[in-house]
Amino acid sequence: GTGATGPLSLSSVVGLGVVSPAPSVLGLLRSVDYLMPQFYNTPAHNLCQLQSSTTCQEPAGKCWRYDLTYWTAITILHGQGHTRLLMGIPLGVTASTSGFVPVTSLYTMVRQFLLDLPAAQAVFGGFAGWEWAAD
Repeated sequence: GTGATGPLSLSSVVGLGVVSPAPSVLGLLRSVDYLMPQFYNTPAHNLCQLQSSTTCQEPAGKCWRYDLTYWTAITILHGQGHTRLLMGIPLGVTASTSGFVPVTSLYTMVRQFLLDLPAAQAVFGGFAGWEWAAD
């Protein structure tokens, strides 16, 4: 599909040669039920910070799409249908120093992502909330 910031595809992310987890971790991923990368309290460009501005097609503030595509590709390729991907997110403004997204915005963002990249629908498992006391 074509996202709001350009085409999304697993092959375009996997083919970039970006930094990936150690091979031993990837080999074990099919034994993991849920993969929960953190989408908060990280640099604004997360994995994109390692890429040149021409390689990362997502503009500032949209790199979560790149990261989610990347983690989706890892989950599909190495989870082999056994692993579900959860986005680690803060549950409230006070739950983290950065990265809180109101639920209505989060719903719209992720729903569009899943529509733009149908392959992600098979592995996306939802969200992992941080700091329940902040909810």
